[in-house]
Parts: sequence; C-alpha cells; structure tokens
Amino acid sequence: MEQLMNDLLRQIAGKMGNLVEVVDEDYGQLDALKNGEPVYPVAFPCVLVGIPETVWGNLKADTQRGEPTLSVRLAFDCGVQPPADGSTAVERAAQRYQLVKRLNDAVQGWGFEGCRSAAVRTKSVQTAAPGGIKVYEQQYAVMLIEREVRTV
Repeated sequence: MEQLMNDLLRQIAGKMGNLVEVVDEDYGQLDALKNGEPVYPVAFPCVLVGIPETVWGNLKADTQRGEPTLSVRLAFDCGVQPPADGSTAVERAAQRYQLVKRLNDAVQGWGFEGCRSAAVRTKSVQTAAPGGIKVYEQQYAVMLIEREVRTV
C-alpha cells in the first residue's frame, strides 16, 4: 500500500505539480473545515490523495488480492473575490473543469507499480466546504496482489 500511495502522489505531482499548490496525502485537511476544527494550513488549489478502503480476499495461504479505492480530491478556494486575473465566473468554472479533466487524465488508466490492473474511475462527487471551498473528488479502483513476507 505504501508503494501505491507513493506512486500515486508522484504521478499526480509529475502531471499537475505546476498547476496546483499542493499534492499531498489526505489526512483530513478539508474535513476539518466542515467541522469548524483548527486545520493544518493548505494552499489552493490542492490535490489530496487517500486510500479510504481496501477489500481483501485470499488467493492462497500467504497471498491476498486487494481492491483498494483511491480517492483523489482537487480543491479550490472559490471565495476569493474579486479574482486577480479579472476572469468571469464562467471562465473560472471552465478552468476548474479543465484541471479536473487533467487530473483524471493523470490517474485514469495509469498502471501503478505492483498493481494488477490500471486505475479505473468509478465515481465522481462534487462538494462545497465552508469558506467557498469547492471540492471535486474522483474515486478509482485498482487491483493488487500482496504476498506475506515471513521471517523466521
């Protein structure tokens, strides 16, 4: 799983690093905003990556097949007014959707090291957080095989 997360972060940073401020593991930065909790500062736009769930099945005594869900969230601060570049609301929405597409292009179909299948998008969700934060979440499915390493 560590390799999967590292590869995913590297892939996104390589394809999106010059277009976003932060590419990081999702450890609740945006959820804290919803709950009114103190948050670790995050710069926008940002991409936050998590593996919220993995379904495991046994293949043999020391080998399992895992089907993790990859969550990739692209967040923007839409509450900044007026925009410095003078763009309209329609232009800003179009720019956000272009970045969402570019992020999907970076992940969809990518074969991560150790995975038995390329990432396939399974779900898209848009949400809003307090303070004018807009979040575009994409979820992907992959399959991996893990062998237990036994030490004697």
